[in-house]
Amino acid sequence: MKKKLLAIVVSAAMALSLVGCMAEELSMDFQKDGSGSATIGVYMADEFIEAMGTTPEEMFEDQEGTITKKTYDGKPYTGIVETQKFNSVSELNSILEEKSEDADASSSVTFKEGIENGKKAVTVTMDFAETEASGDDTISFDASASDIEDIQNMFHMTVDLTFPGGISRVAGDKSMYTIKGNTAHIDLNVTNEAQTFTVVGVLRDATGAEIKVEETAKAIETKFANVASYDGRFQDVPDTAWYKESLVRAYNIGSVNGTSSTTYSPNAHLTRAQVIVMAARLRSVYDGDGEQFTVQGGQTWYSPYVEYAIKKGIITEGKFDNYSADANRAEMAYVFANALPEECYAGIGNEKTFSDVPTTDSYYTAITRLANAGIVNGTGEGKYTPSASVTRAQAAVFVARLTTPAARG
Repeated sequence: MKKKLLAIVVSAAMALSLVGCMAEELSMDFQKDGSGSATIGVYMADEFIEAMGTTPEEMFEDQEGTITKKTYDGKPYTGIVETQKFNSVSELNSILEEKSEDADASSSVTFKEGIENGKKAVTVTMDFAETEASGDDTISFDASASDIEDIQNMFHMTVDLTFPGGISRVAGDKSMYTIKGNTAHIDLNVTNEAQTFTVVGVLRDATGAEIKVEETAKAIETKFANVASYDGRFQDVPDTAWYKESLVRAYNIGSVNGTSSTTYSPNAHLTRAQVIVMAARLRSVYDGDGEQFTVQGGQTWYSPYVEYAIKKGIITEGKFDNYSADANRAEMAYVFANALPEECYAGIGNEKTFSDVPTTDSYYTAITRLANAGIVNGTGEGKYTPSASVTRAQAAVFVARLTTPAARG
């Protein structure tokens, strides 16, 4: 099966080029609406290809694109080039989330739309983690300083980011980037040291509606200020967990707790009552009403939260007949889609739909509302899997994205 270069190169092979595996050229051209195209070229020195006893066609046989010749420092290189279009920044991020056996989680590239000084802008963050070779990846050989320099000169990586409104700013090693016109050009050195570059490019003037959405986003994050500081207490949450960042945010704002002082139980299911409790607490913080959720005589522990949720329009009375049952993804979407006022769910891109959530589904409105706001992304292959139980890990992500618009997408 042929593989798309964009998802592989940007999310994975960048790191490989930095430790001397290949030469890369990435050129991204954005349009005013956030759409654009990415042209990716991956090259290897002809002498290196020959030394491996193979041909360019065999080297790149599992990639889509066109075999291309290029010269670096007077030496011939052969590579493969592909141009891929994207319709929005959110779609671009989705492409980069594609999984591949070639993916390297140690490096990442993210794109985020926002408002800066009255302009619609895109922030591109490129993180290249420190790399270390070990085990089977380690090759020992004797080489002089000049040999090492020659080897390093065989490898190149350049990134060109072009925006219609120009470059607002660039952060990173100043010796490795230049700004010319509307383009930021980054020429990365061959190194195993961690590097980070941030490029903020301007798409166009922001509309009044977009500025209001941005102001609302900032107001949301202000209301949900940190009340704690996660200290790594949950031993069942590894640093590499896909939900770790969201869990830290949800914990810090006081919205989630562990199942013990040292465990979070990320794969455990949530009941409907627990989902409603989370939503009620979030709404109380947002409104600043100081609700105490006091249990009265004869009530269940969750009754005050249910009453509050009904009063605030989070759920309708009689919606659920068994609050102790596991909540599914559709039910959690229904609760969280009403947890905050309507202005907190502004759409961030093209309308999303899921093949397993038809328009006739009673939860369709809630699910698409969260999806369009970038709070939920589905479970893959265009599906939402509405009947699946909600895990505590997923709940942390719901909470983090709902209370942190910058994390949506």
